[in-house]
Amino acid sequence: MKNSDKTIFLADGFPRNQENLDVWNKRMEGKVDVQFLLLFDLEGETMLKRLLYRASQSKVKRDDDKEEVMKKRIATFEKSLPIFEIFEISDFWESSFNLCYSSFSNYILFSCLSIIIA
Repeated sequence: MKNSDKTIFLADGFPRNQENLDVWNKRMEGKVDVQFLLLFDLEGETMLKRLLYRASQSKVKRDDDKEEVMKKRIATFEKSLPIFEIFEISDFWESSFNLCYSSFSNYILFSCLSIIIA
């Protein structure tokens, strides 16, 4: 970030736990202006179906296109959900977004873009 000419960054999948959040707050306080959080809230089973579908449609097979790897990634995500409770009880959640979707749709993409661009 320090060496980039960009001023907007996406911290994907972060923070995952209290330790991540504590380190972020300690190191980044006063250096960044976090605009919002974006949480894709859907069941693990739906995530797995989407990941398996993506893998089945991909011409290039990735190392993480295996179902067991996907399940581990989903479990890691689900373990990170309690950290969002901190934001839910703070004023910060007012400017954050919790997107609940269970079907395939371009609406998800357009919703994300409208949030990020706004």
